[in-house]
Amino acid sequence: MTDALTEYVRGEIGKPFVWGERDCIAFADAAIAAHTGAHPFREWLGTYKDLKGAVATAVALRKVEGGPVAAADARWHREMTLHPRHGALVGRSADGSALRFAFGVVVAGMAAFVTQEAGVQVVPLTVFDRYWIVT
Repeated sequence: MTDALTEYVRGEIGKPFVWGERDCIAFADAAIAAHTGAHPFREWLGTYKDLKGAVATAVALRKVEGGPVAAADARWHREMTLHPRHGALVGRSADGSALRFAFGVVVAGMAAFVTQEAGVQVVPLTVFDRYWIVT
């Protein structure tokens, strides 16, 4: 038996990256919503439709909140663990992204992310990942 989060991620695997529709913010928001009903990135969704808009949003986030990690820490409980729970928000450094950081979701002990190069994919967790509990 699988849950709504696992089914959502399975349905997204291999789908292409699209700014504002299937980027890390939109994907993580939809995945967390499938799991909890919460929309953690609602305030950021719809603020951009292309790279230029995403960069402007990222710059504003850095100015106002100190960046994506500080913004996540201000909103959700950070879980310090090497074994995050299913459905946790996961983040990692991503030099090629507008935020220079990527958000995804923990699914069955793996991390589901969306990248410009590969679209939605499930990859191993790393010791450098950060985790938050979104309720």
